[in-house]
Amino acid sequence: MGIEPSAHADEARASLRYIRAVYRAGGVPVVLAAPLDAGDGAGPDDLLDGIDALLFTGGPDFDTGRLGLGPVHPAARPGPAAKQDFDAALTRRALERDLPVLGICYGLQLLGIEAGAELLQHLPDDRPDATVRHSADPASGPGGGGGVRHDLIVDPGSLAGKALGGAGRLSCVSAHHQAITEPGPGWLVSARDDDGLVEAIESRAHRFAVGVQWHPEREEGDTAHAGLFRALVDAAR
Repeated sequence: MGIEPSAHADEARASLRYIRAVYRAGGVPVVLAAPLDAGDGAGPDDLLDGIDALLFTGGPDFDTGRLGLGPVHPAARPGPAAKQDFDAALTRRALERDLPVLGICYGLQLLGIEAGAELLQHLPDDRPDATVRHSADPASGPGGGGGVRHDLIVDPGSLAGKALGGAGRLSCVSAHHQAITEPGPGWLVSARDDDGLVEAIESRAHRFAVGVQWHPEREEGDTAHAGLFRALVDAAR
C-alpha cells in the first residue's frame, strides 16, 4: 500500500502512526517519494503501478491560488507548490484507475477539491457561528496545532460508517484549520460534526474512495477508527 507523505521544504515526512496503522490492518506500507522537479520525468502512474491502494496523510495547507480558489489566507502555510500539483494529479489518476484511496485530513481535502468542493481556508473565521473546535491553536497553520477531541455524526450505512463499526456517533481527534464545503455530484457526505461541517466523504462511483477530516491514526489501541485502515486493505485485496 502506498503512503503519500507530507512535504515541508526539503523533507518528506510520514508519521509512524500511519505506517503502524496499515501494518495492523494487514497491509504492507510503502512510503512514496513524489518527484518535485519538473525535469524528473516521473508521473503518477510510475508510483501507482507498484501499489494496490493509496493513503494520503495529513499535510500542509493549500495554495488556493494554484487551484483557482482565490488568494491564500494570511494564516495559511502552503507546502511546496510542486508537491501540491503532483498530489492533485496523483489523486485524479488514482480515481481514474479506481484504485482504493483513503485520504486523511489534507487527504480528504485533496479528494474534496477533486470532487468539486470549495476550501474553507481558516477555521473558525470561515464559520464564525460554529461551536466545535478542530484544533488547539487554529492560527498555527498546517495541522492546526495540537489535536482536540470532538464528536462525529456518521451515516452508519455508508462505506465509512460500516468501516467504523456502524456507530452513528463517535469521538475523534482533529488537528486542522482548513476544511471543505459540500462535494459535487457523485460524492456522499458520510460524516459531519455537530455544526454540520463535512467530516467524511466518499465516492458513489468507485470501489473505495473515502476521505476523513480527522486523524484515525492517532487513536490508541484497536478502536473503531482502525476499521478505516482495514477497509482500505480489504478493498486493495
